[in-house]
Amino acid sequence: MEHSRELKKAFGSARFTGAAFVACLFFYLVLIELVKSRYRPFAGFARLTDVQTLRIVLFAAAVALVVLNRVLNGRLLKKGAGPDPATTVRTLYRAAIISLTLAEMPAIIGLVLFFLGGLYKDFYVLLFISLVLIFMYFPRLKNWEAYLADQPVACRL
Repeated sequence: MEHSRELKKAFGSARFTGAAFVACLFFYLVLIELVKSRYRPFAGFARLTDVQTLRIVLFAAAVALVVLNRVLNGRLLKKGAGPDPATTVRTLYRAAIISLTLAEMPAIIGLVLFFLGGLYKDFYVLLFISLVLIFMYFPRLKNWEAYLADQPVACRL
């Protein structure tokens, strides 16, 4: 299949955005390590009396974001390739950016848990979840081409 100029441009932008999200995750990791070493022992900037409830609520929010990501990605890509390739490329780009943004949210929730209560292990768990999600939703040219050709994609991620 001949690559259109719009497909190459949108795909390159989506991949660059995905790489920027991965770089942000590593920046968060470095930031956490710097704060941990500077304020040893770090117990958070807020003096919370009930950290466990906050943990449960924020982990539930992270799970909800993972589910929302899957549902939203499926809805955005449900219709299949349209008659206009340019519109389809924009749909693929939009779905990629939204999915990557939602994939980073668990790490941000982990940052909140760390800065409020000093819960660095929770941050590491949520960072790992974000890395897995970004890997799952990272744009792949083969999938974009199959979607444009209106062929079934083996893995719609």
